[in-house]
Amino acid sequence: MFNNRTLNILRISMRIYSSLGSTPYDWDAKQKCISICSNLKRPISFMLAVLITAIQLCFLLWRIVQQSQELESNRSFEAIVWLWIWILVTIWALVSFHNALIKKKEVVGLFKGVRLLARHFQKEYPEAGMPKLAGNLNSIDVHFLVVLWVAFSYVMALSVMFIAAPGSSQYFYSLINDAKIKNDAIFVSGL
Repeated sequence: MFNNRTLNILRISMRIYSSLGSTPYDWDAKQKCISICSNLKRPISFMLAVLITAIQLCFLLWRIVQQSQELESNRSFEAIVWLWIWILVTIWALVSFHNALIKKKEVVGLFKGVRLLARHFQKEYPEAGMPKLAGNLNSIDVHFLVVLWVAFSYVMALSVMFIAAPGSSQYFYSLINDAKIKNDAIFVSGL
């Protein structure tokens, strides 16, 4: 179930998320499982990510109120739908941050328990194993590879969206009216 390849895929994904500071977890190389990060820098970067996400949510809610109050002739249905999508994604991020912070000990304990159960199950029933889904990859491998692919695709989609519509209402600098300052702000934020 948890062969070396599966644990290596988990290790790589945990390292990526840990390097971004978006999770309170780290990979324990000795035990080959996730652990709670004890580094002081991680809780600070995690709380900074939560704060930025909360500020973004407040901004998006304010922008949707602004868009909704505009005159019928100026109201943009697409902008309102787009803002609602961003609000839902931001709320989802805040809920994920909250769950990661509150349930971190349970998540680590659950992961260790599942690994222990899988080890005992494989000793007891050596012929039983994870079904192969794609080549040599089992369902856990495929799941974590898909999660990594979705995370990178999300970053790429955000980058393309920023290039395609840099003045959209979900961005903070959409409030700037002066064209020269706005172009400078878009350039600087794109760096």
